[in-house]
Amino acid sequence: MALILVDVDTFKSVNDTYGHATGDEILKKVADTLQKAFRSIDYVCRIGGNEFAIVMVEMTSDLNYTIEDKIAAANERLASGADARYMGHKSMDDNR
Repeated sequence: MALILVDVDTFKSVNDTYGHATGDEILKKVADTLQKAFRSIDYVCRIGGNEFAIVMVEMTSDLNYTIEDKIAAANERLASGADARYMGHKSMDDNR
């Protein structure tokens, strides 16, 4: 099993600049993008504010290397979408 914590960088500025309705739409898109990036047996959960948790079940050692790839792919989809202007910069910390 793997637990991944995701935080949407600079999200407060999205709410402050564009309003909470836009912020809610962005959070829905982030959740949808994360859900599509991971396997159907994994769990993507919003745990509060702009934070998400992903629980990857039935992990094997060969899946370890794909986690960063999955998050990078999700970042790319968000950065290239219609709402990319709201997303600011993206980052990924590797705290293994």
